[in-house]
Amino acid sequence: PVQPNGSRPPLFLVHGAGGDVLWGYANLAKHLTPDQPIYGIKSRGRLGLEELATIEEMASYYREEIQKFQPHGPYHLGGYCFGGNVAYEMARQLQAQGEEVALLLLIDATPSNVGYENIPWWNPKYPFRFARNFSYWLSDFSGLPRRERYRFFARKSRAIGRKLIGKFQKQNHTVNVDLEDVIDPNHFPEAELKFWQIHLRALITHVDKPYDGVITLLRTRGQQLLCSLENDFCWSRLAKGVQVKLIPGSHENIFMEPHVKSLAQELESCLAGARQPVGKSEEKVV
Repeated sequence: PVQPNGSRPPLFLVHGAGGDVLWGYANLAKHLTPDQPIYGIKSRGRLGLEELATIEEMASYYREEIQKFQPHGPYHLGGYCFGGNVAYEMARQLQAQGEEVALLLLIDATPSNVGYENIPWWNPKYPFRFARNFSYWLSDFSGLPRRERYRFFARKSRAIGRKLIGKFQKQNHTVNVDLEDVIDPNHFPEAELKFWQIHLRALITHVDKPYDGVITLLRTRGQQLLCSLENDFCWSRLAKGVQVKLIPGSHENIFMEPHVKSLAQELESCLAGARQPVGKSEEKVV
């Protein structure tokens, strides 16, 4: 329980990579109405249990847990980044059981292996989109302390070097994620890094499947430097509909002040829309 009080339907938020929930969702709950219960779904490994290896397994286990707490829908689910992919799979499984998912909220989460990673060089609009996105990235990057900028380039250089060496040596081994290519391992305790490895490995080997429902995507203006740069992150290739809402900040700081206040406002709006009668909350779906 992040915030267990209130009469509204509970919102279940899945952990991001690393397995914890309190660092961001607790900050978010402070800016939501006191009448909105929020429950964070922490990974099994964080509870001292064996960590599950795939997104399907995690989604199935978490789905069973929330159904013990709330046997039937409508359900309100969400997740940040990696957690968005798990929440998406949970929604698919609940829907397959005939349960209603009133809100599926993906917070800056991109789908896995459906084309978002592909770069459409042939598209005449892509150079403009790339330049605009690069300006966003540069603006966010310039706001970091000088030491953090130096460490970013240092770890990225090491990761690129290892990737090139691996290709030159034609290494063929079990899928493993170079954490320095994604995060700064120095910012996390050693015990947590193994969960980052498991979760990111599960993400890159997972393939998201179609969902006969509507997704609400809360995303920052900036995206990865090399990707398709689609406005909806390519979720429309999977879902019946996608509602996109822009939120301020970068991927790394949306749960920090002052950006978390704006995130909470958008989330409140999404929850209010989910409580409306069917047919009145899909006006902006694209």
